[in-house]
Amino acid sequence: MGPQRVRDGRIELRQQKTGTPVAVPIHPLLAEAECSALLIQRITGHRSLRELEVYVRDVDQKRLADAAFAALRKSER
Repeated sequence: MGPQRVRDGRIELRQQKTGTPVAVPIHPLLAEAECSALLIQRITGHRSLRELEVYVRDVDQKRLADAAFAALRKSER
């Protein structure tokens, strides 16, 4: 990908597997911004949540681990 694909703050492309046109807003790591898997699916053009799950699983694990440690710290006070 290069700058030729950027238009109006979005990366515009066509999915290779499905041919679906996609215009993704430029934003670092949607899952880390706490977007739901369904919302990310609509942005990226994935046809199934199962495909997308591979990408958001690691972020969900990190978020849950952070929440667990925050709860632990709070209970130690």
